[in-house]
Parts: sequence; structure tokens; C-alpha cells
Amino acid sequence: LTRIAREGLAAPDGNGLFGGFDSPLINDAGRVAFRSFSMTGTSGGTADDSGIFAGTSRNNLVTIAREGDAAPDGNGLLNLSFSPTAMNNAGEVAFYSTLIGTSGGIDDNSGIYRGDGTSLRKIVREGQASPDGNGAFSDFSSSPSMNARGTVAFEGFLRDTAAGSLDNRGLFRGTGSTPV
Repeated sequence: LTRIAREGLAAPDGNGLFGGFDSPLINDAGRVAFRSFSMTGTSGGTADDSGIFAGTSRNNLVTIAREGDAAPDGNGLLNLSFSPTAMNNAGEVAFYSTLIGTSGGIDDNSGIYRGDGTSLRKIVREGQASPDGNGAFSDFSSSPSMNARGTVAFEGFLRDTAAGSLDNRGLFRGTGSTPV
């Protein structure tokens, strides 16, 4: 048995102590990704008491994303109320996050992201135009998947489409630039 994390132990970024855990993922290399919530002793209190972390043991845990971190495009802060849903063998973790403090309010307050502990990349963001130009993303399923190359697949919901409720959702994939 190998301990990855334990309630009451310090987070790898030094900001607080682990709280509860949910929905761990494991890849073929034994790297485990998870969300810790209700963390205690964080510098921001409830504004940064959740995070997504990954590692193969307690000694090599890294922070993938922290609640309160700036979104990769600088518009708003991550609100990590959902667990990561995909991890590839390269150790990249994909997750859905709502955002707070965005410039567009409810029109751009969610997205899908991919991180590895050194960088965090936006895959798609609410308000972004659909790749075929028919509408803009209005929300996403909270469970994206990802392949070995880091391409993330997701279900997207669209607004302002040509046929309204007849063409307002679809399946998309992306790597961190415009979904394809």
C-alpha cells in the first residue's frame, strides 16, 4: 500500500491541510488524481479550500489547480466544485470548473481545463463561439474525457443557434486551442 494523501496533512503547495477527498482517478503509471475539499488552514479560507492534486505518493504530489486560482485566460477565478474526470498516462488531468468574478457574469462562468502540475490550459470556455460558427457555448457536461495525447472530448450546450432547440448541443473535442 502507498499513501497518496491523508486528511490533515499539508497540501503540496503549502496552502492548508487536506480535507475530504472524492472520485480518485489512476493511470497506468500509478499516478492518482483527486479533489480535496473542505481543506483547513488555507490562506483564503473558503475562497481556496478546494483543489485538484496528483501524484504517485505523498512525496511527489503536485497541485493541478486550486479554487481561487485565475482562469488560464485571466477572466475569473476557478471554483472547483467538481472532481477531475479524466487523466491520461502522461499525467494530464481534465476537469470542468465553474468560474467566479468573470467579466461576462453568467454568460462566461464555466469551462473545461487540462493541467499537469506545471501548466493549466483552457480547452473551451462558456461564451466561446462554436467551431462551426453556429452559436456559442452556454455550458458543458461536467465529465469530459481525454485520450493519451491530451485531446479532451466533451458534450457542449449552445445558445443562439440557427435552429434553436433542434441544434443546441453537440459533442466536441479540443486540445487547448479552438475545439475541432
